[in-house]
Amino acid sequence: MIKKPLVKKSKYGNRKVVIDGITFDSIGEGNRYSELRILEKKGEISNLRTHVSFAFKCGVIYIPDFTYQKYDLFIAEDYKGFRTGTYLLKRRMFLFEYVSTGIVSKFFESYKDGRLKEIKPPKAKKQ
Repeated sequence: MIKKPLVKKSKYGNRKVVIDGITFDSIGEGNRYSELRILEKKGEISNLRTHVSFAFKCGVIYIPDFTYQKYDLFIAEDYKGFRTGTYLLKRRMFLFEYVSTGIVSKFFESYKDGRLKEIKPPKAKKQ
């Protein structure tokens, strides 16, 4: 008889982790949270929040992994093992509606290898 595991295997092979009572979708995302908590304790960033919802006019919701203040900038950050088509679409919508209008000052993607990359909204095409 074959027994099924008690924990359902993730679609992308990641393992959920709980840190400070917050559940993260992957160990890498949890590690990034720990790094940001250290920066917050040092005073380099402030107002660190996780999984803040941003709603679009069309009813779609995008939830970046982290938001925080650095100096006078409001920053949203998403940890990515790899990018999916759905993520890329929501990211583009987020960049147009929140970053290009100045509601969110900067948007970053953080990666498994420790890189942090700023993602800027595409420039509007001239007609």
